[in-house]
Amino acid sequence: MIKAFNELKENEVLALAISLEEEDGRIYGEFAERVKADYPATASIL
Repeated sequence: MIKAFNELKENEVLALAISLEEEDGRIYGEFAERVKADYPATASIL
């Protein structure tokens, strides 16, 4: 069952935040790999 954000307990919010941070890291990593050949400086800061 999907809960509204304001219904989440503190530990659920923390778990969600950690999960989303990991997902963001993967997305930025994949993007950096794709642009590395053409834009190495940009890829290095991602």
